[in-house]
Amino acid sequence: MANVKAVHFVGESIVRLLDNSYPDDLRHDFPCIFKQSSTGFLASADEADTTLSLLLYRIQSNEHLRQARPTPFSNRRPPLALDLEYLLTVWSKAPGDEHVILTWAMRQLQLHPILDGSTLRGDASWKPTEKIEIIPAELTLEQMARIWDRMHSSYRLSVAYTARLVLVEEASMPETLQAIAERFSTGEMGEPGETS
Repeated sequence: MANVKAVHFVGESIVRLLDNSYPDDLRHDFPCIFKQSSTGFLASADEADTTLSLLLYRIQSNEHLRQARPTPFSNRRPPLALDLEYLLTVWSKAPGDEHVILTWAMRQLQLHPILDGSTLRGDASWKPTEKIEIIPAELTLEQMARIWDRMHSSYRLSVAYTARLVLVEEASMPETLQAIAERFSTGEMGEPGETS
């Protein structure tokens, strides 16, 4: 389970995975910059260079773990379990760039749907056993149009993905509750009302 930087670094890990695996022949014919974006970028995007952007447009609690409770006799709270919803978009003036780069990126995420210790990046205190699944998300045309409308940007060819399950835990806490004990000694007791 990672720290609060995990949400940012999941996106960075996806971008680095795509950038590092983009083959030289495609890079020569369809040069592309890979980057994680903010909604502010999309609202003012006018890229001179072809860019594949990854936008985190929604964070939600995982539906299966949102009601998790602490285990008995433990001070540790359950981790915050998140699903991250992304929009993968190609910014280009050439239709060939849009079609080829986006199709290639979708194929890569199909071939490598798990982020693990070998692909998770950044200082998020990733555990060696951490695994995050990248799955295609279903968005209707109406939902997609609503997202782009709220970003005040013209629609671009995009596909949606969900990264689940990102587990965020609080800073280090003791695993169990500390016992509170009082030591009693046996000995002579004074008479009632007698003080020593």
